[in-house]
Amino acid sequence: MGSSIAYCVKVGPVKLRNKTVVRVCDEGTRLELEAYAGPLGTARIAIEVRPWGRSSLVIIDEHPLRGPSAAVHNSLIDMMLMVRHRNMLTRLAKVVERSTPASSNGRADA
Repeated sequence: MGSSIAYCVKVGPVKLRNKTVVRVCDEGTRLELEAYAGPLGTARIAIEVRPWGRSSLVIIDEHPLRGPSAAVHNSLIDMMLMVRHRNMLTRLAKVVERSTPASSNGRADA
């Protein structure tokens, strides 16, 4: 806990320098992060991995903690986050499936 990564996101001429800090880490099952978004505040991002048959189920929960983004959080923002998370998980699944040897039934073992 307490590990962090600093990063810079460039949007047009604007550069946003922030960091994300690990708040909880249960190796192999759960990771909770606090993402700093400068003047927008902070967000909690929880990622949990559960066994699901011969595969794994990944659950992501993200919501604002502090700042203006917490004050305006609503169902529309939740829907946008859901779309972002689905896209992210689709990309993650492709990476995992490419790097994991297939079993005899043609599926990647997780």
